[in-house]
Amino acid sequence: MLSEYLTANAIDRPKHGLSAPIEQWLRRPLRGWAESRLCPASLAADGFDASGLCANGDATLAGGRDARDVWTDLMYHQWREGRTAR
Repeated sequence: MLSEYLTANAIDRPKHGLSAPIEQWLRRPLRGWAESRLCPASLAADGFDASGLCANGDATLAGGRDARDVWTDLMYHQWREGRTAR
C-alpha cells in the first residue's frame, strides 16, 4: 500500500533508532541550565556527592564525556524540583 507513496528504498530498509542530540543541547542552548543544576549547592540540596557529579558534568559540557549519564542526573534534578514545588 505504501509503494504508491514511497520509494522501495524507503520501505525496504531496516529499522533504525531515533536519538535526541543531547550532547549538542547541553553544550549549546541548555548549557547555562545544565551548569546551574550541576553546581555544588544544587546537588548538595538533593543529597548528592557534589564533587563527583560536578566533575562529570564539567567533562561532559567540555565535550570529553558521553552526555547520557549527565542527562539522567539533570532529569532527576528537574523532576525533584517539580515535586518539591508542589
